[in-house]
Amino acid sequence: EQQQGGGEEKPHVPLGPPESWDEATLTRRACAEGLIEYKCYEDVIEKHQRRVRKSCFPPTPDEAATMGLEKCLRCLPQDMDTGGFFVALFRKVKPLSQRARERSQNLAEEIRGDVARAQEKDDDDCGNNADADDKTTTTPASKKPRTDDTKPAATAEG
Repeated sequence: EQQQGGGEEKPHVPLGPPESWDEATLTRRACAEGLIEYKCYEDVIEKHQRRVRKSCFPPTPDEAATMGLEKCLRCLPQDMDTGGFFVALFRKVKPLSQRARERSQNLAEEIRGDVARAQEKDDDDCGNNADADDKTTTTPASKKPRTDDTKPAATAEG
């Protein structure tokens, strides 16, 4: 088990890698537009540094040895036809500080507000807003479904 900077640790619980896992995952290179491949961040030209960031590259072998990445799981979209995920298991080893609890609570309230605003916007976009005028719409006779098995009468034009 490895103690992290806060009140958590990464316990030694093996996570099964995806079927497409290979050791190249730890040494994968990053690409910029036009499939320009870079071996490390220092090789990235200044023009591409806004999109290809240092975090796009795997850690150095020395950094990786201290991170316990073998206990984590990185699922790339192309590996399993899904979104990309990074999975790690943490165990809380001490209570959060008062400051951390306040930040967590503020973040949760902010997220709830964002979700509520998004739902309201969705309702407005779909015409489900209770404040909207209650205007009934009628379907033209030509569009109404038939309730019997008869065919509509043919019209003679001409």
